[in-house]
Amino acid sequence: MKKRLSKISPLQSAKTLAVLYFLISLPLLLIMVPLMLLVPDEHAPSGMMLIALPLLYAVLGFIGTLIAAWLYNLAAKWTGGIEITVSEQR
Repeated sequence: MKKRLSKISPLQSAKTLAVLYFLISLPLLLIMVPLMLLVPDEHAPSGMMLIALPLLYAVLGFIGTLIAAWLYNLAAKWTGGIEITVSEQR
């Protein structure tokens, strides 16, 4: 059975992906914090930067997704949207 994705909710998509980007960035802190301890003090990034990076990643993900969903909806009006094939699970 063929279906078309004709509209994406920009705000809901952006909120969901912002949380997803934030959660994806948290494990990076587990890598970055030990590495930060190995860097000499004069070149070490601040602890605030490590806290701000997941938040910045989420905010930029929100804005990027909001714009992308809006552009998708515009393109879908012209083209009919992405066509997908779905089947029933048994």
